[in-house]
Amino acid sequence: MSQEPWDLPVEEPSKPILEVLIAKYEAAEQARELGICCARMARLLKQIGPFPEASAYGQKAIHYLRQTDDKVELAKALRWACLPFDTSIDQKAYLEESLALAREVGARDQEAATIYQFTRAFTPNPSQSQELSTLNDKDRNNRYGEMRQEYMDGHTVEEALAIYEEINYPTGIAMCLVSLGAERKPSDRALFDRAIALYEQAGEAEAARKARMMADVFAPQNTANS
Repeated sequence: MSQEPWDLPVEEPSKPILEVLIAKYEAAEQARELGICCARMARLLKQIGPFPEASAYGQKAIHYLRQTDDKVELAKALRWACLPFDTSIDQKAYLEESLALAREVGARDQEAATIYQFTRAFTPNPSQSQELSTLNDKDRNNRYGEMRQEYMDGHTVEEALAIYEEINYPTGIAMCLVSLGAERKPSDRALFDRAIALYEQAGEAEAARKARMMADVFAPQNTANS
């Protein structure tokens, strides 16, 4: 499969390349290409910042992709537009639409990615934040947990993992394993080690490095499960 010009690493050097592509496609009024590049920029800035700029590109991507029939790219843009602590949008509605689109077109990798995002993206909206601010620490933590469960709507990392395993998507499997390894009580070193191996086999050296760092924090070798 040929590589598109916007298929770039999610790293700082990709930003100026995307800026050039965005200007090119905007001048040519190519909605699909412009939307895709804006979505890629939103994803990049979601990693490196700044968040307000990422949010602006995310909204622009959705605007242009809604003018096309590319439901897979729209599903991605809706997911990438969900930023930590951004209450300017209804993140749950975005993820629900992303999931519906992925299922409509049978994009199982996108379905799994959106399900995983459901378990990670919760940010209290203004009214929820106001409610939390009136509670003591114990009640606040309990209520926050209830809100997060309502937001997740029954979705779990295990659900996403099962889909990634079904379609044999190594980096998706590894991502889920890292999350599960950190969340298990006690933390599960074996899950981290499997994730690291999958990242290395996929040539994702940076992801493997980060997974190894997390493993050393959450499940050091001397306390690993036997």
